[in-house]
Amino acid sequence: MELNIMGNKKNIKKIIITIILLSLTFVLSSCSRDKKVKLEETNQFIKEMKEVNTNISNIRFYHRRPGLRSEIILDKDELSQLELEEIVKGYKELVNTNLLEKVGNKYAKGAKLTRCTVDILNSKKEELYSLETYYVKKLNVDDRIPSNIDEYKTWYINYGSSDREKFIFKEKYLDLN
Repeated sequence: MELNIMGNKKNIKKIIITIILLSLTFVLSSCSRDKKVKLEETNQFIKEMKEVNTNISNIRFYHRRPGLRSEIILDKDELSQLELEEIVKGYKELVNTNLLEKVGNKYAKGAKLTRCTVDILNSKKEELYSLETYYVKKLNVDDRIPSNIDEYKTWYINYGSSDREKFIFKEKYLDLN
């Protein structure tokens, strides 16, 4: 029995190419893609925020595992302290367990969403601030322990690329109900 070495090399190349293509397909399909969120609450929020702050060019909402993501694009390069406070106040009024449950049901096949992030970008689309809030106080602790449940009340802020710190407006806007 004679072995065809050239035929085996072609088959090996085909197998390697097939493995690479399958791996690439798996990686690309498993990546979490943003899904644009359009709910009555988010549409109303966008309308109200643009009325309050005329420097807001656009606001978008997306579902990105494991939560809700929002992006604010400004018409200018800076944000005053008062404008930032108004934005935070608006998001604190909007983001709650009911909203994230609706987003989870509509865009994540009923999955429980655990966080919300807000990126505030200047007119050059450079990040000025990044806000975030979580359902739980500590991520590595069971979310069924009542003392660990925060329900999106505590907000954190990143100033550009600096480290995360507890948001300075927490006490002022903690109880908005």
